[in-house]
Amino acid sequence: MNLVLKVLQADDLGAVAHLRLDAAQERFAGGKLGEIFGKLQAARSPAETPIAVVADGAVVGFFILRQPPASPAWAPASAVSLHNLRIGVSFQGRGYARQAMEATVDWIRDHRPLADRLMLAVNELNLPALQLYASCNFFGTGTTLEGPIGRQLVLVRPIVSGADT
Repeated sequence: MNLVLKVLQADDLGAVAHLRLDAAQERFAGGKLGEIFGKLQAARSPAETPIAVVADGAVVGFFILRQPPASPAWAPASAVSLHNLRIGVSFQGRGYARQAMEATVDWIRDHRPLADRLMLAVNELNLPALQLYASCNFFGTGTTLEGPIGRQLVLVRPIVSGADT
């Protein structure tokens, strides 16, 4: 399988609009795509990078990377933070999310060379996501926060030059 990341623009909702989630997943992923893109359009910040996950030519997922000054308060200046990850329900269970995490680390090395870590916050009740991130070498920072739908755990994956160990 050939998986690549494609940088989108704030008005590229149409490229990912077909990515459906069940209601619980959509809440964990930050809400409806239209709302997420509305915020991207309002901000028009070069510090927010919307990304499509493309597998064998088909868009199967989406997420946003943020860096300062668009980073959340829990992410240090040397971090890139990941937000709103979703793999469309019809594409789930094929390893796309795991491959996307590896491709994201490579993308950060290539495009954000000063970043030394990838961070995210995940709802503690989102067990599939917690399992995914653990399998992708993320670990807890010890920081928790109250998110819009409950307690979130802040996770980190160090990024080192060359291949991760």
